[in-house]
Amino acid sequence: MENRAHAIAAGLFVIVFVTALAAAAIWFSGDTAKEDVYLLVSKSSVSGLNPQAAVRYRGLQVGRVEKIMLDPQQHRTILVRILVGSGTPITQGTYAELAYQGLTGLAYIQLDDDGTMPTPLQTSPEAPARIEMRTSLLQEVGASAPLLLARISMLTERMSNVFDDENLKRAKAILANVEHVSARLVTLQDKLDPAITALPSVVANTQGVLKKADALLVDLSTLTAKLQQQVMTFDRVAASAEKVAASAEKIGAAGEAVGDEVRSSALPKFDRLLDDLSRTSKNLDRLLTDIERRPQSLVFGKPPSQPGPGEPGFAAPP
Repeated sequence: MENRAHAIAAGLFVIVFVTALAAAAIWFSGDTAKEDVYLLVSKSSVSGLNPQAAVRYRGLQVGRVEKIMLDPQQHRTILVRILVGSGTPITQGTYAELAYQGLTGLAYIQLDDDGTMPTPLQTSPEAPARIEMRTSLLQEVGASAPLLLARISMLTERMSNVFDDENLKRAKAILANVEHVSARLVTLQDKLDPAITALPSVVANTQGVLKKADALLVDLSTLTAKLQQQVMTFDRVAASAEKVAASAEKIGAAGEAVGDEVRSSALPKFDRLLDDLSRTSKNLDRLLTDIERRPQSLVFGKPPSQPGPGEPGFAAPP
């Protein structure tokens, strides 16, 4: 009995001693810090994530994963219960992503904040606050992997169709044509080398021609100025001629007026004068004719005229 009592006492002592050591270790290691509880809500897979996985806030470890479970109300939603140190600045704008460690490929939770809602997120063990878990870049790549593989397969099939025997023959023919064209270009370059060598002299001659052209342009400018002066002189002469023509028109108008006046007043009088002169000339002719026939009429006068029919002394001719 005594040995059994000593054994029980020794066992109790060891248990108390180990418990005290564990409590002391926990106390000195600082694991007694308060932790806040949050629920991460994920609509996508959390493959590779295990309980006790690390929780990091912008790369710094701030907690651990406590439990992974399905949402009892929405079976397609996964809930990840995490414990985070109470000093971590979790806000209403904080979100979570699934990340992986280097070569090991172990999954962990990465917390980040976009700063849109800086209000602290209130939580409690009885009603943990929920944080949205977004799809990471690797998850998006993994989700699009089947589509990417299908497109790669389609591209491979098209490439195989492009590089069939017929198209390979065409490609060889194209390469042969390119080689032929390259050879002709080399020959053309050999022919162009003398022309390229002669280009400096051609450029020099062109510069001389340009200088002469400049001088010719100067002469043309001088000639143009002189022509402009001559044109101005011709303009003045034309203006003078227009003035002379206007004066001549005025003189012609005055002459026409004088002619009209002469025709209207002087010509009738002149016509009557001419009629009088004509009658006088006729009378003078008759007088001279009578004198020539009867010169004695100047002394004795004009003989009496013969009596006409019905007058006394009229005698009919035999």
